[in-house]
Amino acid sequence: MKKFLLFCVLLSCLYSATLNITPRQPLQGNSVKLELLTETAVKDARVVFAKKTVPLYLSAPNKYTTMLGTYMDWPTGNYTLTVSYKINDRLYEMPAVITLQNGRFDVETLVISQQKQAEGATDMAALSKENVTLGAAFRAWKNGSYVDGAFVFPLPNTKTPVTSPYGVQRHYQNHRGQPLYSWAHRGVDYAAALNTPVYAAQNGIISVAEQMQVHGGTIVIDHGQGIMSIYNHLNKITVKKDQYVTKNALIGYSGNTGQTTGPHLHYGLSVHDVRVNPQEWFGKKW
Repeated sequence: MKKFLLFCVLLSCLYSATLNITPRQPLQGNSVKLELLTETAVKDARVVFAKKTVPLYLSAPNKYTTMLGTYMDWPTGNYTLTVSYKINDRLYEMPAVITLQNGRFDVETLVISQQKQAEGATDMAALSKENVTLGAAFRAWKNGSYVDGAFVFPLPNTKTPVTSPYGVQRHYQNHRGQPLYSWAHRGVDYAAALNTPVYAAQNGIISVAEQMQVHGGTIVIDHGQGIMSIYNHLNKITVKKDQYVTKNALIGYSGNTGQTTGPHLHYGLSVHDVRVNPQEWFGKKW
């Protein structure tokens, strides 16, 4: 916790503000909460972090909060952030440092079947179009918050095994063992049998609900203030775009659609357009 005394010479006044950062030493891919406490109302509260400007949202009188995401592939070490806001049109800035720790991610090889390739599951042009759609959704969050308490597990069995964790470096091959491409896994895969019910992890508005060629059946839920969850490879989608859903509401059924090696649920979380480790959000009230 840091406390700053801010002097307003022209108005002969003294302001104090406290900036809480949790945690200060996150693992690669983890989320960070900022909480700004002030003695008076402020305007234009925001933070600049990793060359990105993110708003701080009024969560209570004289209390402004926001969430930051860190990338799985950022180098470890110190990162500077700067919180700024205005009082009576005067700009105040509060610098701080977080220290990114090693997430220790594994490596895996996935073989895409000949049938999946024939279905277009490895079509890079299709993937590029889908990423444009998803990227636009992740950057179009609502400023209000729909979050109520902690995020919940999106499957009926909270002990469903993880088949592929967040951050693992994936090397894809075709059925002949020839390399196709590689990238880091931006979510978590759970061993959900075909047509297992999938539930909303939190309240929100459906921003994407469609079958995609590579991502398969896909749902994105906007939880407000930069927080969004994503559900991929669904066999069936039971919600529509712009529909409001409550936490634990049925949104679809798990499947084997798109680029998969078997039935499962891919679940992910985006924090201000940064894909973070979603598992740390379960049961945790930020």
